[in-house]
Amino acid sequence: MRILHVIAGNLFGGVETYLVSLARFGGKLEHHFALCVEGRLSEELIKTGATVHLLGNARTSRPWTVLRVRRRLAEWLEGKHFDVALTHSSWPHAIFAPTLAHAGIPTIFYLHGPITERSWLDSWAKLTAPAGMIGVSQDTVRTGRPLFPHTPAHVLPYPIPWASAPPDAAVRASVRAELGASAEEIVLLQASRADRWKGHDQLFDALGRITDVPGWTCWMAGAAQRPREIAFLNELRAQVERLGLTKRVHFLGERRDIPRLLQAADIYCQANRGPEGWSLSFMEAFAAARPVVTTRMGGAPELIDEATGVLVAPGDMVSYAAALRRLITHPDDVRTMGENARRKILSLCAPERQLAELERILTTVVAA
Repeated sequence: MRILHVIAGNLFGGVETYLVSLARFGGKLEHHFALCVEGRLSEELIKTGATVHLLGNARTSRPWTVLRVRRRLAEWLEGKHFDVALTHSSWPHAIFAPTLAHAGIPTIFYLHGPITERSWLDSWAKLTAPAGMIGVSQDTVRTGRPLFPHTPAHVLPYPIPWASAPPDAAVRASVRAELGASAEEIVLLQASRADRWKGHDQLFDALGRITDVPGWTCWMAGAAQRPREIAFLNELRAQVERLGLTKRVHFLGERRDIPRLLQAADIYCQANRGPEGWSLSFMEAFAAARPVVTTRMGGAPELIDEATGVLVAPGDMVSYAAALRRLITHPDDVRTMGENARRKILSLCAPERQLAELERILTTVVAA
């Protein structure tokens, strides 16, 4: 089956990591990609040997650029056969679904995160009904239902990242030596873009409440990818200094070795302000046998329970700090929760099973 993935390509996060994994380990499915922006995603996809077609940049504030990329896609599709196309979120669906429909290619709207407030872009996307919809969690599908109430919808959590490996003591020691953490320290890790809704500032608020607890440090992995993220990152650095956390919080910048960092860390922390769909970061943490402490939002409760992590009410950083204090001072509990987390993710999101389910969904949509 020949599949065309359509995505903007201007950012790199969990969704893009998933697409690169599909390109590398797609099994029976043949994956092709159409992107607007040349960047890290196109670079990583090309490394896998995948077919990547660049359509050029488009901005909705400049309608002629939208018409131009639609025309380029239509011209590229001439003489080519694709069984199905996947539009990854509202922007590519709004821009390209009409072109794909004109070319006679069944389209699936792939929703990677919940729609918390319908934007004009979501309303624009709604104008072209897809043949099917995939959501990465039950919560995500629920929020997408108002856009396409009569479209067949499927829940498909991400497969476990293939790069994940069992805990390795040698890797752990090497990374800790590289980043200046002792063998005894409890290392907290957050790995995400510097986007405000990821809750970095709330995590620092919680950390500021446990400065009396000895023996912990926090690594922040991830870079700013947009101007507003640069401004937010500057705010975070100032907050860390104001809270007296400069010796305990370390900004690592962009990293392409998150599995290594997870091997060296003990607890994955993300005090989200907004809901995740089915967080790839949480999955990677589970695969590395690390418990997750996050907020009770979006798809998180579908993955995390009291045996594998801690869920805190949104905005309740007093309880978040209390959870961290308890885990930092009870490392045996951390290890037990991590072991539970790894077993759960290996059972729930085995790659072979999830890829087979993706193929089944695509086949069903195409047949219909």
